[in-house]
Amino acid sequence: MSDFNFYHSYYTPNPGIRKIVPDPVFNPNNAVRIYSGTKLAKGVSIGKFLGGAGEKTNLNHITSDADKLQIARQLYLQAMAMNTVNTDTGKFANNRLIVVEGLYKKGPSEKLTSGSLNDLATKGQVVVYQLIDGNGNPDHIAMFDLAVYWKDSILFDKIILDYDTFNPDKSLECHVILQMPVVNSNYEARFKKELETRYNGNLQTSGELVELLE
Repeated sequence: MSDFNFYHSYYTPNPGIRKIVPDPVFNPNNAVRIYSGTKLAKGVSIGKFLGGAGEKTNLNHITSDADKLQIARQLYLQAMAMNTVNTDTGKFANNRLIVVEGLYKKGPSEKLTSGSLNDLATKGQVVVYQLIDGNGNPDHIAMFDLAVYWKDSILFDKIILDYDTFNPDKSLECHVILQMPVVNSNYEARFKKELETRYNGNLQTSGELVELLE
């Protein structure tokens, strides 16, 4: 990886039980029913996390109302994070935040490793994001800024700054993977605030964010 320049952002974890106070207008606990149109924030419904650029899914495979409600609570935390960008009038004013991979539906014969990203994504705990610039193109440089911004401004379990060169032209791509802990019905959880940087699926750093520039 000697072809890349590195910029670091450090964070000292401060884990502890914290409680989120949800907006009563968007609190899934107050919803009559949980479906794709259930609003989680202004301009953000559950459907936002069902139609990512990756695998598309719906809630039809979730048969339990209790499970749907818990997924909605988890996605409420993600919607809060999205809203910090959607309402920003500064650094991200000219960007649009999209969901690349949202709620994951495993295949009929697929076996998921407990605690893996895909496993957590089936529960609404993990969402993969990308920033789009004013011309409709992925803004990979701004992704590091997004990861640092969330590191400093929201509660989370883990932020993964994920780089890869899997495109046919080997160009560098970047996503931010936002992982949340399991929250209870009162929106209480232990937010570990862990950080990782990955490159082509391999762990590069733990406990810090590293910016890769082509």
